[in-house]
Amino acid sequence: YCASLNSITIPNSVTSIGHQAFFSCSKLLSVTIGNSVSSISNSAFSDCRALIEFIVASGIVAIESL
Repeated sequence: YCASLNSITIPNSVTSIGHQAFFSCSKLLSVTIGNSVSSISNSAFSDCRALIEFIVASGIVAIESL
């Protein structure tokens, strides 16, 4: 549970973001995805209602339903 998380930068060492990884992070405002991430699984950021900025690097090959 990530109730106090307001921003996240996924580092270049991460290659994928799993199913519901940040599900329902109600205060998450900003996400920056590193260059090595090639896939984002289903509902990884589902129900992040405050999310206003989502920066994705060029390495993304597949994005399922966020």
